[in-house]
Amino acid sequence: MDIFRSNFAVDAGRRELPEVPWPSMTVLSGNPIVRHLPLNRNAQDTVERGLWEIDPGVVEDTEVDELHVVLSGAATVEFLDLDLPPLELRPGVVGFFSAGTRTRWTITERLRKVYQIPAN
Repeated sequence: MDIFRSNFAVDAGRRELPEVPWPSMTVLSGNPIVRHLPLNRNAQDTVERGLWEIDPGVVEDTEVDELHVVLSGAATVEFLDLDLPPLELRPGVVGFFSAGTRTRWTITERLRKVYQIPAN
């Protein structure tokens, strides 16, 4: 797939996503398999957009700057180093995580989101 393409559409709810390792994530319980598909990078190769999915379980991760929209599923995200209330993720929720934020995700239903992050 040419991720530098533009002017395209994809069925984000039905698109098959390949299973990928997620090395920054620590699994605390369950078997939360991650599936991920980058869809586009801007011409300057500084921004990536794509689809991301995770199966039920509990994981901890350190976030990057990320804008996302939840397409399906359910999860609660707790902030480990910040005095903030947990976020309830469900279809239609738009959110943002700041780089360096440590989180604990309790995924109760396979969660799928579309995201935008800085390209690595």
